[in-house]
Parts: sequence; structure tokens; C-alpha cells
Amino acid sequence: MTFYKFNYESFPNIKVIFNGKVNNEDLDELFTEWLDIYKKRANFNIIFDITKIESPTVYFAYKMANFIKTLRQQKPQYYKNSYIISQNSKILKFLLNVTFSISKPVSNVYIYWKEKDENVNVNNIMDIYRTNLFKFNFISNK
Repeated sequence: MTFYKFNYESFPNIKVIFNGKVNNEDLDELFTEWLDIYKKRANFNIIFDITKIESPTVYFAYKMANFIKTLRQQKPQYYKNSYIISQNSKILKFLLNVTFSISKPVSNVYIYWKEKDENVNVNNIMDIYRTNLFKFNFISNK
């Protein structure tokens, strides 16, 4: 079973939920499916829920940063925005910082640092974004 699941039901907003331990084989499959989105030839956003990811590593951040470089080469660029729901943890903040320090994001990135008891998920994050933008950390793709 992979550590991620794509949901295309709300296209152009694609939901990707990470659950469990990251492994390299699944990571390559994740990247392949992500690239396949470009075959739709339509603008899209991705909403990531990484609150249940287990044991992310610096290697995972490095692989993600290198993949971002691949995404940047896609022409035309359909990937517009990323919304990331993350546990408010030092390790995840560090890993996201490492990722975006190695490679600027392809899309604008909005990160919501979820507290333990908050009801924030891929189904309500866009409503929160529209009404409480100040709760997000913004990382520009410029």
C-alpha cells in the first residue's frame, strides 16, 4: 500500500493525502502520477495533507526538491497553487524549508500549520483559505 493517495474528484483542485511511512519506490510512483496530471492540459492546484506522514527524512526533502526542478521544466506550466496542511512540528517545518531552499516551488505555496485539535482537512482547507488567508504561510514561486 502506498503512502499517498490522489483524488481528482474536485479537479482542478487535486487532493493528495499522505498516510504512513515514506518509501523510495512509492516516491517514484508519486512523481510519475504527479507528472501525468500535465497530460490533462489544464490548470490545476494540489492540496496536500501531510498530517499523517510518518518518518519523513532529509532524503525525502532532497528527492522532492529535485522533482520540483523536473516540474519547472514542464511547458506550458499548468500547476498554479499548492496548499499544504501540515502538523505544526519542527521537523516538518525544517523539511519543507530544506525542500524549498534547494529548489523554489513551481507554484505558489500556502502552508497551513495545523494544531492537534483543529478540524482542518483537504475538504475544508479552501474555505479556510478564502476566509482566513492570514493563517497560511506563503512561499512565492518567483
